Amino acid sequence: MSTETIEQDVAFDKVIDKGEEDGLFRSSMKAIRRAHFQANRLRAGLVLAGLLTDKLLYRDVITLFYVVTRELEKKLDKYKDSDENCRKLLSMGYHFTEQYEQDMAALYSPESWKYEVELASKKNPAAELYLDKIRTMTNGRQLAGAAFVLWGALIIGGGAAVQPRVEKLCGKEATHVFQNVIGPGRAQRRNNFIQLWDSLADQGSDEFHDIISEVQECMKCNNDIFMSVQRNPWWFQYVGIACAGLLAIGVCRMIKNAKD
Repeated sequence: MSTETIEQDVAFDKVIDKGEEDGLFRSSMKAIRRAHFQANRLRAGLVLAGLLTDKLLYRDVITLFYVVTRELEKKLDKYKDSDENCRKLLSMGYHFTEQYEQDMAALYSPESWKYEVELASKKNPAAELYLDKIRTMTNGRQLAGAAFVLWGALIIGGGAAVQPRVEKLCGKEATHVFQNVIGPGRAQRRNNFIQLWDSLADQGSDEFHDIISEVQECMKCNNDIFMSVQRNPWWFQYVGIACAGLLAIGVCRMIKNAKD
């Protein structure tokens, strides 16, 4: 396990203690604790496989999270007039869809990105299942589960830490999705998110338990997306060549030693 992954696990446990005791935020964090640690290990594997060293692999992953976030925010807008929790979630001012789309235009091209994104989504069963789940959501308690996972990863999670690495890999023009979660005021934004989350449902209510259940299911969908990405990084072929070379050297030495 990498040092970075351990540090992220420790940071997660510290964040759990934020918010009201037995409130919705703490309960939601505890509900996804195991899945979050699994996600960290999946992300660590993807980093080792090239997520932050291969532009195309990063593009593959971020594309899938764009399409599910877009669907989430469309549904929040649809139900904001009739659902208080949708209004509360939108009151934080986050709307990542437009920022993702700027990044998509940079990662693909301004002319082709819409076509490329839809093609990538339709070819990925995990993304399609996640989309179908969000499309069937009809109220704020369901949509809150997706918002906790998809927004929380940027606001509470590692968005600020990932941004400079993405900028180095893909250029500043591909980092718009991070613009509202980095820089001054980050701690206050995190606290606002936690406080609002605790206001969504009273402890022990049906709504409280429904939101936690949706959080767990959406966290699983997130992990399924990470596991579904199959592209090898650009440098993978050279690792294979190097391994073949080392193997050949080893065989030659074995033959030489046998002759000696």
